[in-house]
Amino acid sequence: LVRLSDIQALLDHDDRGDGAILARPVTDTIKQADADTRIRATLDRAMIWRALTPQLFEARRLHDALLSALRDDPEAITDEASALEAAGARPALVAGHADNIKITVPEDLALARFYLRAQEEEGLAWQFV
Repeated sequence: LVRLSDIQALLDHDDRGDGAILARPVTDTIKQADADTRIRATLDRAMIWRALTPQLFEARRLHDALLSALRDDPEAITDEASALEAAGARPALVAGHADNIKITVPEDLALARFYLRAQEEEGLAWQFV
């Protein structure tokens, strides 16, 4: 559900070699839990972003970071950016739109349909030639 304007913003961003990802600042109150599922802390949402796709990295650097992560601690890698982070990179966060959702569970499909219809009504639908 990524918008072309978000892809362009990602491509236009000066990543200084560490790559960049589309992301969205978190607006919810985020709680950190302990092992007993009790609140350990309330995190500062001004410092927390939700990762979106796509993520943009130099192919060789991403390949090497993924190989290293798979060897060292595969459970710690949740996306491409986390592999680069484990290799010492600090990818940039590029603000993307909230309707750039991932389809993870069946319930996401209804929301995706809603967003796709809204994008089509706004003239933002992808045009395939």
